[in-house]
Amino acid sequence: PLAIAMFVLFGLGGGIAVALLAALLQAYCSAAMRGRVMSLYAISTQFFPALGGLISGLVMIGLPPHQSLLTVAGCVIGILLVAIPFLTALRRNLAPTSQHPATVNPA
Repeated sequence: PLAIAMFVLFGLGGGIAVALLAALLQAYCSAAMRGRVMSLYAISTQFFPALGGLISGLVMIGLPPHQSLLTVAGCVIGILLVAIPFLTALRRNLAPTSQHPATVNPA
């Protein structure tokens, strides 16, 4: 019973997070870039999870379960260790393209 309640809670939270992320992306980017940003968002949420499943399946074919889990986990940790400093530096260097919608003065 607790597991079912947690699945429902996580499912609802995931649905809310996906909708909120799409809305925030649209609100924070300029109208000229909105289509490009949303297309990258669509690719990242649809293509990459499928690619990850394919790669994990191929690793599972070639290695025993314990080794394949460690291999995939090591790859994910390695990618994060490279990506986080890069994305943090990129975020610091980029100027915002638009103001938050709540702070824009309607005139």
